[in-house]
Amino acid sequence: MQTQRVIKTIQWLAEKFQDLEPSFIQLRRQEIDVGMLALAANQLGRFCHTVEQNPEAVRVLKAFQLENLLSPRYFDISKQAGASVARITVDTIQKFRLMTGCAAALEELTGPQAKLAQDEAEIDINVLDRESLSLETVIEVLSNLRALYQAVAESLGEKKPTPLEVIKIESGTSLIINLKGLGSPIKEIKKLIIEVWTERRHKKADDLINHNKAIENSISLVIKIENKKKKKLLTAHDAERLKHGILRNTFALLEEGALIAEIPHTETIDNAKLLESFGTKLLAPPEPSNDSRHDSEEAEYLSEDFSADEHNGDRPRRRQTKLTDD
Repeated sequence: MQTQRVIKTIQWLAEKFQDLEPSFIQLRRQEIDVGMLALAANQLGRFCHTVEQNPEAVRVLKAFQLENLLSPRYFDISKQAGASVARITVDTIQKFRLMTGCAAALEELTGPQAKLAQDEAEIDINVLDRESLSLETVIEVLSNLRALYQAVAESLGEKKPTPLEVIKIESGTSLIINLKGLGSPIKEIKKLIIEVWTERRHKKADDLINHNKAIENSISLVIKIENKKKKKLLTAHDAERLKHGILRNTFALLEEGALIAEIPHTETIDNAKLLESFGTKLLAPPEPSNDSRHDSEEAEYLSEDFSADEHNGDRPRRRQTKLTDD
């Protein structure tokens, strides 16, 4: 596992352990009542169920000799080993805190040392696991991110934003690209990807494809662009061009198997597997015309066909040629 992936996984485990830790702390007492033990066992069961969905979290727990936390029969195993519940609980808490302390130290020692200006921000793009990662995929991801950054910046009134700059690249089971750029568009991009992904993960793939108009109208940045058009701060043509560029490049990033660090690799479902079935219709490129005509017309969606190799789990590949910016 990559160092940054280990750190993120430990942080994820620490977050999931928060509900369980107070009950474990109570179990350090010499006298434990049945209700206290039942509550801890119930919370441990939920913790186990969540962690089992994340193979990397399982690997990390085993590496720190915390594999007993993966068993709902944790307290029975403790008794069979001849240790008191209080003793085994203290040992577990100490190991868990050692693990989280290691994550903090690793983050301090291996994190990017780039200094950010007051108006700058960072973004981590995680190109998720696959059997092989081609140079073309990396180029496509970076090209889509750059186009998205420029479109978002323009929608915020930044005509010539500071170019994106690569701070660090870390490879392993996946590729993590750490970049920096102007703060306002970076923050909007993170919010945008989270919004689009939230729509994706709570809908069937077919529903997403067939209801892109509804999705478009629910994205906060797109709504802001529409409001600027209504106030005549943007021409109808520019508004449609920006909406098309923003949504197309956001969908393209997801299609290439790229997520931001703010979206965990695994939640109660595997986000990486969801990406394999990602498909979408894209906004049609705006046609040059006068403003009055565009004020009364809406952009239409183009359909794209995607295919995936069902035998080897390759990412979907586009059949449509890449659209160019106006």
